[in-house]
Amino acid sequence: MVEEKSNARKGVGVANVARQTWDREHYEKLAKLRADGQLETETTKKVIVSSKEEFQAANEGAAGPAGSARAFLKARSAKMSLENSVGTVKVIKSDELSKNGGYYCEVCECGLKDSVAYLDHINGKKHLRKLGFSMRVERSTVDQVKNRLQSASKRKWDFLVTKKVDVLEDYEKKAESS
Repeated sequence: MVEEKSNARKGVGVANVARQTWDREHYEKLAKLRADGQLETETTKKVIVSSKEEFQAANEGAAGPAGSARAFLKARSAKMSLENSVGTVKVIKSDELSKNGGYYCEVCECGLKDSVAYLDHINGKKHLRKLGFSMRVERSTVDQVKNRLQSASKRKWDFLVTKKVDVLEDYEKKAESS
């Protein structure tokens, strides 16, 4: 019986384990390309721009309030998506904030209890100052207002026209099928 168990154990295991072999020709080609400067390196690769909010100092010629180094307040480029963080767990820091639940602002390093408080915070003076914005908004010119109204009315009419076209197409399809 002892011999049967030892023979049975010899066959147990994974059959597809083998030592990894490297394709020397492929890596020699890569080394030659790198030496010639034709291979894309870390510095020449395209950098992915994150949507993370960080402090951005105002440009030299940026419009801002008189006597202030901060830029005028501007609209967000990305939509706030609080729904994406529902049900996720994030490790913050090992201090008092990590014991509390809720939202955490990495810019201001503060914890907030719920999404309403978080939205109030990111639209508030303290947070926007840390990002480099003043609470003042740039004054619009008459031409900017006219252009904005024209684009809004154009969007409205384009939507209504496409909606009517879709309704007509649906009606024609129903008429053909019956």
